[in-house]
Amino acid sequence: MGSRRRRGHGSGFWQSRVTILDSNITTMIAAWCLLGIRDRPCERVCVTLMIGLVSNVLTAVFMARIVFDYLYAQNGGRRSAFERAAP
Repeated sequence: MGSRRRRGHGSGFWQSRVTILDSNITTMIAAWCLLGIRDRPCERVCVTLMIGLVSNVLTAVFMARIVFDYLYAQNGGRRSAFERAAP
């Protein structure tokens, strides 16, 4: 992969990271506010939601990049199948 393409992928990951974090932080704030209701079933739902959000962020932001970089290293810098299909 040329340096332009590698920078493009890095830029794409950075832009998606900002969007993913923004949406999940907003939902985390809403769950935190609902946690103040002090109703046992509502607290359980909020805690479950918060755990799901944290795991979602870890998977979407970090694991996707790790897998992508691993596949790039295995591919030896050649274009992948999804890049050949793009116009």
